[in-house]
Amino acid sequence: MTESIWRQESEPAERGTVTKTVPPTPVVPVAASDDSLRAGIAALGKAAHDARQSHEIEVEKVRRSLTPTLKEGATLKAAFESLDAVYRSRLEELRHVARSGDLRRYRGIDDALARLFGIRSETLNVLSAGLRCLSQLPQRVRQLEWSDVATKRYLDLPDIVKGLRDVPERIPRQVRECERILEGINAKIAGQKPTRILIEAIDPTVDYVPPRQTHADSDYDPFAR
Repeated sequence: MTESIWRQESEPAERGTVTKTVPPTPVVPVAASDDSLRAGIAALGKAAHDARQSHEIEVEKVRRSLTPTLKEGATLKAAFESLDAVYRSRLEELRHVARSGDLRRYRGIDDALARLFGIRSETLNVLSAGLRCLSQLPQRVRQLEWSDVATKRYLDLPDIVKGLRDVPERIPRQVRECERILEGINAKIAGQKPTRILIEAIDPTVDYVPPRQTHADSDYDPFAR
């Protein structure tokens, strides 16, 4: 009896259950058929082609819209070239006159010389800039890309032509004004003698070396240049 009880008490009591985890079976992807791959590639290619073609259509539409600007620009360019052939040499000559050291020896003409130089410089700068901008118009329109259309980098082209539209009428007037100023200068200095002494500026980048005295001379000036 005692032995039977001892055996019953020595057996461990069951305390829960043990769960065995089984990893899931991996799902093997189904291989796509060659037909479906070809169809997907073709769809992507068609989408890219459609997008590119759409961009090209938009770019070509902008080019056609700029045709009147190019025509007016060509007409203006011909007018600028004609003005350049007639007036450039005269404007360059006026530059030398306005900056002439001999004229600056006369009194009372400084303001007229400054005005003459200013009008001459403005006229020649506008003439050169107009020729350059008008010559670049066809190339800029021809080289338009989708990025230029998307960012509106072509909207300045009509403004360039508009800004230069009245220049061919202004240039002859400005040249005549330069000639009028020059006539006034000539009339003012007529009969006068140049009485002003001009002091030439010394170039600080050039080291001055006095002349070397080789013999005794009472007229020797060590500071003469």
